[in-house]
Amino acid sequence: RRGTRAAAHLPLDASELCKHSFFRIVHLINMYDIPGHLCINMDQTGIGLMMTRNTTYEAKGSRQVDIHATDEKCAYTLCVASMPDGDLLPFQVVWSGSTARSLPDNTAIGMENALNFGFHFTFAGSKKKTSHFSTFKTMKDSKFRHSLSHQEKCTELSATKSCFQAP
Repeated sequence: RRGTRAAAHLPLDASELCKHSFFRIVHLINMYDIPGHLCINMDQTGIGLMMTRNTTYEAKGSRQVDIHATDEKCAYTLCVASMPDGDLLPFQVVWSGSTARSLPDNTAIGMENALNFGFHFTFAGSKKKTSHFSTFKTMKDSKFRHSLSHQEKCTELSATKSCFQAP
């Protein structure tokens, strides 16, 4: 899509804000005696499968130019979590929809490899049917997949759990 407005700028005190966040995390780790290796950083990013634009190639001077698939937006959200020692937890791939029928087919190209690497495919189950963003439901799914009971705030991943090892 073509940009319609200028992107947001970093605040003038961005480095100071980052420093405050860092010290807040350090304080909480010390105050609650949280083992540092259990501090997991998770982020999510939306990935479009079919980019739509209002431009295409056509013979110069053409009066009518058809643009296909301008209203179709197929996307998913990839959730990536890393640990301080560099290990990555298996990726969570969130699709829009409210049932497992929203997910890619198990016979899709590359699906077997993704599942072998521990990727977890889930649906958002959001009130907004087209939303593919991580929700409370998907966070609970992730907690369950890493064997965290309802009472546990954090747990150490055993060697039997699948996670990507840092080189």
